[in-house]
Amino acid sequence: MPAERSIVNSISRWLKSEKIWHFKVHGSAFQRAGIPDIVGCCRGRFFALEVKRPRENPSKIQEYEMAKLDQSGALTEVVRSVPDAQIALKKIL
Repeated sequence: MPAERSIVNSISRWLKSEKIWHFKVHGSAFQRAGIPDIVGCCRGRFFALEVKRPRENPSKIQEYEMAKLDQSGALTEVVRSVPDAQIALKKIL
């Protein structure tokens, strides 16, 4: 099973190749817990991708933060691969 970091890096490379502005959120003690792994903006729409390994699910705090982002109009999705990210962003592209 691929490491989450590997999946994040693959998705980030794909986003870069599509010239989609994004960044990897690096959690720390100075940051709010539960923020999705990759956030960005595409065609004026904010998106947030929570990256998980196959068969893993977001934590309760991650689900909470994603719900708050959804309520604010962001596109949020749990993704496990580049194809998952492509499908998620197809709603914008």
